[in-house]
Amino acid sequence: MTDLTVSVVIVSRERPLALRRCLTGVSQLQFAPFEIVVVADPVGLEAAQKLPFANDLKLVPFDEANISAARNLGLTHAAGEIVAFIDDDAVPKSTWLRHLTAPVACVEVAAMGG
Repeated sequence: MTDLTVSVVIVSRERPLALRRCLTGVSQLQFAPFEIVVVADPVGLEAAQKLPFANDLKLVPFDEANISAARNLGLTHAAGEIVAFIDDDAVPKSTWLRHLTAPVACVEVAAMGG
């Protein structure tokens, strides 16, 4: 692997229960270190703040029906050299981030997708 840093960006609007499930899955990823950036509406942010690991989240308020703008906002808050997006209604397998970032070990790789 490499020493590159990773940010996981999750955008959510009007789906606090789905966001909680997604965040729980992301918190259990077998990968370190990484940061979690949550771009969400007020109910999503409230749901995220109630999680036991809320202090480890970057919470970014955004309450418009525009996923592209929300993802771009998430990018501006991401500190990682690699940014991985996951939808709020997805729950990743514990190895998702490890497999997603594995190709970066090849010098020819400029981008990855899942």
